[in-house]
Amino acid sequence: SKVLLSYEILYHRGWLRQVDVVATGIHSSILLRVNRDDLLSAASVHIGTASVVTSTSQTNPEYLVNFDPNILELIRETQCLARLGLEIPKEAAILAQREDYLKRYYQELTQLVEKNKRLREKIKQPFEALLAPKIHRLNDIIKPGLTSITWASLTINDFINSVNSALDEFDLMLDRANDLITYRIDAVLDEIATMTLCEIPDDEPITPEQFLHNTQDLCNVASKQIQIKSHNVEDAVLEVIDLLCGDIISSNEGNDNMQYSGAALNADDEETDGYETVVGHDHATVKSARSSQPQSSITNRTRHISSGKSSKARIKSSAALTTVSRRKREQQNESLQAAITELINHFSHRNLDAIVRVIKMTLEKLRKRITSTLTYAGNHHEAPVFKVFAELAIPIVTIQPPTDEVQILLSKAVQTIISIAKTISQWDKNRKRQSKRTSKLETPLDTQTGDSESHLATNPPSDHDEEVPPVTPGSASAGINLEASTKDLFHQIPPSSEGTNSRLRGNENANADQQHHRVQFTPANNYFKNVSENKDVAKLVSLLATCINATKKDIITAMEIFTRFNALWQRDRDEELKEFLANVPRVSEFEAKIKFYESLAIDIDSQAEFMAVGPLAIFTEHLKFALNQEVRDWIVRYGQACNAKYRKEMNEVIAFIDDIEKRLSRPINDLEDIRLIMIAIKDLRDNEIRIDMSIMPIEESYTMLQVHGLNVAREESERAESLKFNWDKLQRHCNSVTSDLLKLQPSKRAELVENVKKFITDCEKFYTDYEHGGPTIPGLTPRESSDKQILFQSQVETLYKKYETYHGGEVLFGLPISDFPQLEKIKKDLTLLQRLYGLYNKVLDTVSGYSEIAWVDVNIDKINQELSDFQTACRKLPKGLREFPAFHALKKTIDDFSECCPLLEMMANRAMQSRHWQRIAEVTSMQHLDVEADDFRLRNVMDLPLLQFKEDIEDICIAAVKERDIEAKLKQVESDWKTQEFNFAQFKTRGELLLKGDRVQEVISLLEDSLMLLGSLMSNRYNVPFRKQIQKWVKDLTDTNEIIENWMRVQNLWVYLEA
Repeated sequence: SKVLLSYEILYHRGWLRQVDVVATGIHSSILLRVNRDDLLSAASVHIGTASVVTSTSQTNPEYLVNFDPNILELIRETQCLARLGLEIPKEAAILAQREDYLKRYYQELTQLVEKNKRLREKIKQPFEALLAPKIHRLNDIIKPGLTSITWASLTINDFINSVNSALDEFDLMLDRANDLITYRIDAVLDEIATMTLCEIPDDEPITPEQFLHNTQDLCNVASKQIQIKSHNVEDAVLEVIDLLCGDIISSNEGNDNMQYSGAALNADDEETDGYETVVGHDHATVKSARSSQPQSSITNRTRHISSGKSSKARIKSSAALTTVSRRKREQQNESLQAAITELINHFSHRNLDAIVRVIKMTLEKLRKRITSTLTYAGNHHEAPVFKVFAELAIPIVTIQPPTDEVQILLSKAVQTIISIAKTISQWDKNRKRQSKRTSKLETPLDTQTGDSESHLATNPPSDHDEEVPPVTPGSASAGINLEASTKDLFHQIPPSSEGTNSRLRGNENANADQQHHRVQFTPANNYFKNVSENKDVAKLVSLLATCINATKKDIITAMEIFTRFNALWQRDRDEELKEFLANVPRVSEFEAKIKFYESLAIDIDSQAEFMAVGPLAIFTEHLKFALNQEVRDWIVRYGQACNAKYRKEMNEVIAFIDDIEKRLSRPINDLEDIRLIMIAIKDLRDNEIRIDMSIMPIEESYTMLQVHGLNVAREESERAESLKFNWDKLQRHCNSVTSDLLKLQPSKRAELVENVKKFITDCEKFYTDYEHGGPTIPGLTPRESSDKQILFQSQVETLYKKYETYHGGEVLFGLPISDFPQLEKIKKDLTLLQRLYGLYNKVLDTVSGYSEIAWVDVNIDKINQELSDFQTACRKLPKGLREFPAFHALKKTIDDFSECCPLLEMMANRAMQSRHWQRIAEVTSMQHLDVEADDFRLRNVMDLPLLQFKEDIEDICIAAVKERDIEAKLKQVESDWKTQEFNFAQFKTRGELLLKGDRVQEVISLLEDSLMLLGSLMSNRYNVPFRKQIQKWVKDLTDTNEIIENWMRVQNLWVYLEA
């Protein structure tokens, strides 16, 4: 027992010595700030229940509860030793008494640290820098727990409440900011990125024009929506900035107006690593760390400062502290401005990225849709994109619109999609804002200390507008100019649609009037350059710019299926029909051709409705229609050819039937009628087989045309149907007429014999008259021969008609045939004479007609042409006729008039004057030729002995032409010299006295030319009418030349003397 007691005493004394060491831990700070490296190195070591908060920057430190676990062990040992009745030190007893408080504070501080960690993890990267001032102030509120507040302090509870209040406010602000980003920024940007700019139907292709039109409509609507959403995102970003740092700006404004008391507080902040007063944003009751200390401590410290320094020293110290505080605020403002700029640039880049994404996703969707339609089979559910039509553009099959045009329309649609970026203005580009704001910020009464300290922060109203530099992606200078005036921040933040128009920067119960004007936008820069220069967008545009043209070869390959129909338009219908008809085709051959083209039409209609070639659906509707039209044209042409061929045959048959029917219906009065009827019956029998074989093909052709839908005139069809009936009717009529002729044969035969005897007598008499008084007897003039030819021609025609009638009767009744060779010879001779005398009479009539033509209306070219035709006809007469006098007279008449034509042409020249006609009259011994008289005819000229004086008349006509040329040249000389004038030049100051040398040279040159021309006219032998006039001009011009030479000589001498 003694040993045990000794051990107990020894252990108790050792414990007493350790109590002081352990008890000193209660005077350590309640919190510790550690570095990440320290925490990582201590991660493998058990640190009790300490809580850790990670940080990513120096302003976001890591905390743990600075509680020594040995204190709880000491308290437990104290409780146990107290039960044993052993001596308990005062410090241990005090710790034992405060066990519940220490555990409660430890638990609360642990929760506080965890809460701080959780809140700081909620801070999103974009606005972490923007929250640096708030985080710094939060650290300042926590700072007393690192320095002045220990486990023995009585203000732990106030410290915990103050930190919890600050964390709750910070948590509320983060939640609101996160909600703004989630619902008003991220969601809107997602909406922008998922908007529809282009609709591609999955089930049916559309035309490129409709695709472009739909794309333009969708882009027009989307561009307006994106513009609105972009501005909404911008407003939300500015509202986030207002939420996160608006009270910081207000606090800085309040600090600018603080007096010495504020400076003194700042001095205390410097001593204790200072805590600045924080003005809450909504329900904020954040106190400085100083307020958590006992009021007596603050009062003693103030008295100590007051007693230890003089008034002058306090003023200098206050001024120095004010300068330091101002510098801190300026640095804070610069940091805040950089953070705001970074945040705006971040969301501006995200806005641009959303615009790029929606355009890129649309183009990528279009590219995938186009490239995925390279094949279209049953297992491929995506139809081609564009609808085009195969069309026949002879001589090739093409598509409309062509691939180049489809590519152009697709490129236009792509440019339309990209061009929506032109309608979206960049953020704050040339924006004008006008906002008047009056806010009053108050700090509520400190509920713990009872201080009624408050700070009034007001923003003076601004009556002028300020233009703010635009915020564009990548702009380093974009942001809010805090250095100019901290209150301008609120003028740069546009009002929100959710209550921000009435927000107060301070207590929410403060009654302050505010007025915010709506932001007005002026025309701005756009995002087109940013979008178009994006690598992915540019790559997609490049791919889409060639995707349609890349299918040209495939289209050509697909169109080859229609090459077997090339013959429809390559072959010439006229040539093929000509070759076909040259072989005299039958109806069956026509029908075979028509059926061949009908089978082609069936083959054409059986082709697919469309062919998928990559992104193009080539619809064959138009091509089928064109090909069927070509087929129909071939069928119609063959049908028309068949119809024309058999219509012609039908008309010939009908005409034959009508002719025979008419001839058979002739009444039988004499032998001529019988002869004609017998000829008709013979013609019928000769053509009976041909007609029988023609009627059936004709009927078949019209039936075939109707079967194949080839319309034929109704009258033709009816005539074809009645053809067989009319033919049978004609045959019956022929048999009836033959029977009637058999009955009349005996009586008509006797009559024929008597008529033949009488006809022989008439012929003998005609032969005698022709030999003694016919046109071929010698001594007759051509005119008398012509008259006799006409008379005997009439007689021979009558006799020959009777000859034919009697000859036919003899053949009909089987009598001996009577020949009349002399009659046939006379008829042949008279026929030849008729050609000669016909031409002779025509020439005489024509030449007589020429004589009545007025001389002014004579057309020698026409006369020459008619005479040339007569000469040709004369040469073509048979050689036997050239022995007749009429032929020689005809030839002489034509030749004489033809020889006169050149003279007539020369005499009709307009150069012929009255003096020339007078000379012709003198040569031809005529008294007078008045060619200007109205009744002067070609007859008056032809009555002259033109051929007798041909050479003289030609000389007169040639002289007329030459004289006209001489007269024209004389008139030209006269015209040249009527307009000539001398020009004078100034001589010193005496006036215009000198002839101008250049003008004189021109006159002299003209004189020489004129004299040379007149010399040639003087030597011309045809100048007789103008000789005196020419001589006068030669004399005048020679004198003029001499006068000018003398004048110029005198002028030169005079000028020389005057010089």
